[in-house]
Amino acid sequence: RRRSIRYFAPAALPLPALAALLRAGYGVTGSLEAEGETQPLRAAPSGGALYPLELSAVARRVEGLEPGLYHFDPLDDVLEVAARGDQALAATTPFAEATHTAAAVIVISAVFWRSRFKYGLRGYRFVLLEAGHVAQNILLAATSLGLGAVPLGGYYDRRVDALIDVDGVDESSLYLICVGAPSRD
Repeated sequence: RRRSIRYFAPAALPLPALAALLRAGYGVTGSLEAEGETQPLRAAPSGGALYPLELSAVARRVEGLEPGLYHFDPLDDVLEVAARGDQALAATTPFAEATHTAAAVIVISAVFWRSRFKYGLRGYRFVLLEAGHVAQNILLAATSLGLGAVPLGGYYDRRVDALIDVDGVDESSLYLICVGAPSRD
């Protein structure tokens, strides 16, 4: 039933729904014991279990959250405030109707050295594959929750990178996912 939804109703997104999307995308789902160490495992596969991605959420209309930019810490299962207030999403993409009407926009970004130190240049490929797995998990979870969602790969890199405060070289945005209640129009 998963389909891209580009227009969203003005309803607020319940905070538990946003939490479920973030957990489904990159949350800790278990652990592995090896050589006396505990390795947390995530909802998406990761080359070498290096987990190079970061998830941020731009909350526009999320129950219980002030509008702003939040960082998802999967190990502690919390949202951390990165910036308060309305974030200028419309200027980040030519698909402003989706970002403007979405209740929240999830930004997937990558810290490339986390994969590059082990895999060299191939690590870049692994990072991109992992971002696709995370995005699909979020999209499928949105569908199961009765929410609309659309992935956006078409955006202005530097503007999104500035929004989430990354340099665009060592850490860069990779994907946006707009979510909210689907519009009935």
